[in-house]
Amino acid sequence: MSAEYLTAIASIATAAIIGATAIAALLQLRHMRSANSISAMLALRAMLDDKRHTRAHDLVLGGAVEKALAEPGCRRYLRAIHGGLEVADEDRHYADLVSEFTMVASVFESIGSMVKHGTVGKLEFLDIYCYTVDTSWRRLEPFIAYVRACAHNSAIGKNFEYLTVLSRDWIENGEPTYPPGMAEIPVRNPYPLDDDE
Repeated sequence: MSAEYLTAIASIATAAIIGATAIAALLQLRHMRSANSISAMLALRAMLDDKRHTRAHDLVLGGAVEKALAEPGCRRYLRAIHGGLEVADEDRHYADLVSEFTMVASVFESIGSMVKHGTVGKLEFLDIYCYTVDTSWRRLEPFIAYVRACAHNSAIGKNFEYLTVLSRDWIENGEPTYPPGMAEIPVRNPYPLDDDE
């Protein structure tokens, strides 16, 4: 065999080895991304299941936002803290309640950013939490709108808003939650809604 022939075979073998290495690296990156997504989803689950968050979320879902915003003192408190003004003594008791609302909104704001930047898989998150996000936004929207107005900053809550738009689109377009062809269990409600009136 000539030296040129051996050089050509060595070059082809080297190219094949480099190609196989590149494919292996891409597969490894894919596995690492999946592992990171799983870790992020587990961290989100822990954050959403945290006792303090659960208590605050229950307040929000129970209508506390609407009740608080109906009180002029709460609105004065929000104007003061977001406008750099001094909080009146009689309005300071709203601090804990506003902190609860802010915590829930901030959690969804953070998640919206993670979904937007691909840290958390959009499909995986929406498949589990789309209704939670939409319901939370509906309850917190007046609070977010008022805070935006007080702070003169329409960017407040934008990632939460983005996450809500994605969630509503997911709900409206009926993204499948079952694989095609999979049988479903016929779920029967033993408590007709008419009986609750």
